[in-house]
Amino acid sequence: MAVMTDESRPSSEADSDGKRGFRPFGQLAGRELTFCYHRTPHGSWELRGGGDLVGLVDRRSGVVRGVAGSWRVEVIRRVVGWRLLFKPGDQRLPVASYKPRQVLPGGTIVLSDGRSFTLRLQKLFGQAWTVSDAQGTELARVWPEREAYVPGSWTVGLRASVADEPAALLVVLASCFAILVNQAQRPLSSG
Repeated sequence: MAVMTDESRPSSEADSDGKRGFRPFGQLAGRELTFCYHRTPHGSWELRGGGDLVGLVDRRSGVVRGVAGSWRVEVIRRVVGWRLLFKPGDQRLPVASYKPRQVLPGGTIVLSDGRSFTLRLQKLFGQAWTVSDAQGTELARVWPEREAYVPGSWTVGLRASVADEPAALLVVLASCFAILVNQAQRPLSSG
């Protein structure tokens, strides 16, 4: 199954299926975005570039979405650990999965085309995360705006390499979802 990207979705399709209002992700390369929680009944997190909406992460309903599409997130719990699957619309097969590391915070995002990305804490007891491709090229850094138990606002620093990665939006949204799950599972830890 192909991964839907900003570039593969015609703008008319983006407008006709309710994606209007989301800013194309590749245009934000090299900028800092804000990932913040909105204390509303639906409790979603918004990824914003300036005043423009870039993506949404809703842990409660298990959905991430942006201009490139909408993905249902399934949390698979196992005896030892958990895993996330990202599935577009009503499709059964995931276009991405996230598998956390066993001991240390972070994990690996694998796309359906086989490409992989790592999510890691920059420092063992820090709160800043990096998202890198398999060659080690950093796509983004994610850090809380202030040190807190559960920060309500994070900064997502996009690197210029985001413009070269067609699935960057899905990878960044999947990373943000994984960070939120990790924070919920390790509330007193740094990761």
